[in-house]
Order: sequence, then structure tokens, then C-alpha cells
Amino acid sequence: MDIQKQKIVSNQNAKESLKMTPNKIVALIIGIVLLTFLVGSLINDLIFYDTYDFNNGQSLLFKHNKTKEEWAIFKDKFIWQFLMRFTYLTVHINLLASVSLINYALNKKYQLSARRFLNFAFTYLVFGVILYWGFVSFRLTERFTGRLKWYNYFHVYLSHLIMPIFAFVGFLFAKNDLIMWKRDIAWSTFYVAGYIFFYFVMYTTLFVKAFNGYNPEPGLTSDQIYLKRMEAGNAATTFLYDFLHFAKPLFSENPYKGFSHTLIWTKAILIDIILVAFLISISPLLMFTFKYLFKIKMLKTKEEYLEYKKILKENWNAKPILAIAY
Repeated sequence: MDIQKQKIVSNQNAKESLKMTPNKIVALIIGIVLLTFLVGSLINDLIFYDTYDFNNGQSLLFKHNKTKEEWAIFKDKFIWQFLMRFTYLTVHINLLASVSLINYALNKKYQLSARRFLNFAFTYLVFGVILYWGFVSFRLTERFTGRLKWYNYFHVYLSHLIMPIFAFVGFLFAKNDLIMWKRDIAWSTFYVAGYIFFYFVMYTTLFVKAFNGYNPEPGLTSDQIYLKRMEAGNAATTFLYDFLHFAKPLFSENPYKGFSHTLIWTKAILIDIILVAFLISISPLLMFTFKYLFKIKMLKTKEEYLEYKKILKENWNAKPILAIAY
């Protein structure tokens, strides 16, 4: 096929890709449903878990005439449990999934960016699912045994199972329109690396503050003081991901009786380095796999990328582009 014919075919494909196809309608509906689920899940967390008084069976959010102690508990739970949810990877990937599907369906002017963004969102969705069900889920038994009712932990299965299934269906309908630039495989590491860096700063701040803030009791030896400070640091970071606990990664123990502190910290640092390298490598590996599994179109050169962008722009300017395609 000569260059002229290639341009004609690309132009026809680009023109078709700008229409509101049935696949885009499905993606739009699923995107809206996911966004609704996400907002509903966060509201459920706020009422039935984060500000819930399990002793009295009532949410502190709706309790009138709170005592001074209850106000302190409410503020602590609201800040360190509910607001902290917005730092969770699950919230990020579900938000990316919903927004990317809606953007893909409605954003005609910047369709190339929308389709690339969709590819990134799909990669991070699978990354998050692997991370949660591989490293976090088995801790649920410890968290949700005994006193909790189904609505206290419903958000877990909604956020980590139901929503990813809906999102995956939406991506399957959009997979034929997915596009990636060759650099996207390497760029997919930026979000993961940035998240780990942010997580490390947050973890270190909390851990060091609690470690140095411990006031030793009279009569304790230096070793006992160290153990107490480690306990304070570990306690201050219990709400973070256990497997990525930098002082005791992959659920290891620190301190560990019978071993030197230097040896334990050396082991922890080595595991941290290996774990961080592994986590950062997952997203480009997934994107590379999806490229061949779903036969995603790859624009290999800058010239090819700019040419395809130009074609989409030309077809955007050639109205109408909101016609339903059957």
C-alpha cells in the first residue's frame, strides 16, 4: 500500500473513530455508573466505617450533641481515615477508569489523547487489581471479623471487585480504539513511581514523628527505649499498606528479637529496593502485554504520531462528528 492509500485509510478510520458508536455509548454508560459507584462508596465509607461508632452502633457523623471526647474521635477518624482514602491507589484507579471512559466517549476534539489516556487507565486498573488481591486482600479477615455487618465492609468488594469488573467490560468495548505512542510504555512508570515517592514521604513523616516523639519512661534501658520507639512508629503507620511498610516490608518483623537492629534494617532496605523496582516494572510490562494481546495500535515515531493527530483534527473540523454510527 502506497503512502497516499495509507493516508486515505487512516483518514477513513479516524473519521469513523470520531462517531458516537454503540461501543462509545456503552463506555459512556459504564463510566457514569463507575463514577456513581465511587461517590457512593466514599459516602458509605464515611457513614458506616470511618466515622462509625462500633460500640454504640451509630455513625458519629449524624450523632447530635457530641461530647468533647466524641468530637475529638470524630475529627481524628474523619482526617486519618476518611480523608486518607483519597490517597489510596484504589480510589485513584477507579476514578481514572470512570473519567477515561467518559472522556473517550465524549471528547471528540482531543480523541487521540482520550484514547491514550484510556490505555493508561486500563493499565493502572489491572495493576491495582493485582496489587490488592495479591498483597492486601488476605488481611481482610483480620479487619472484618466479629462485630462488623455487611454494610460496614461492603465498600471493599464494591471498590475492589464489582467496579473493576464493570471497568473491564467498558475497556473491552473500547479496546479496538485504544492507541499508544511508543514512549507510553516507559511513561506508564511515572504515576507508579510518583505514588511510591509520595507514599514514602508520607510514611517517613508519620514514622519519624512518632519515633522521635516517644518520651521514654524512667528506668528503661537504651534497647528497651528503641523497642518502644519502634512500636510507636509502627503504630502510627498501621493504616498504610502493610506490604509496603518500609520498616518491615512484605509483612516482615522489625524489631525482631534475637537479631541485631542493623541486620534487620539492612534486610528491610534490601527488600524495599527490590519491592519498589518490582512495582515500578509492572505497569510497562502490562502495557507491553496488552499491546499484543488486544492488538493495540502503536504510533512508533513522532512523525507518525503528529500525522495521526493531524488527521483526527482535520476530521474534527469537518462537521458533523456526533452522528450515531451503526
